[in-house]
Amino acid sequence: AAQVLQSCIDLMREADAELLADPYIYGFSQVLSQPEFNGGGPVRALLEALEAGRLATALHVADLESGEVRVIIGGEHDADFLRPYGVVLATYGNENEGRGVLAALGPVRMSYMVAIPSVRYLAEIMTELTDDASPGHRRNVEPVN
Repeated sequence: AAQVLQSCIDLMREADAELLADPYIYGFSQVLSQPEFNGGGPVRALLEALEAGRLATALHVADLESGEVRVIIGGEHDADFLRPYGVVLATYGNENEGRGVLAALGPVRMSYMVAIPSVRYLAEIMTELTDDASPGHRRNVEPVN
């Protein structure tokens, strides 16, 4: 039984690693509408990185701790294609039931005072939903006679 359990856990970790390469993207058109991205160069580089599956690696999402919120601004990025952007990252879920990363990406001048609490709040909601959906989760429900 222990071997089967360990095999399942290993398979789930492999599946999680594959999912990191294919992020869900929403709101990209709003980034494109910002004046500093009119020339297309920074946006083209970002889109090429997305298509090549390099975004999650460049953001070091695998290094985030559970419950962590990380802010990376402009020149703090290792990858050149991310330097025109600010990013707010937060993890959700847990190691046992699965976890993910939420990110808000915008121009370096984006409102971090709005982005940080928004990403943190969404990550908390996603964690609650993940916990509620887990097979071991038990709700406080009175038995029906």
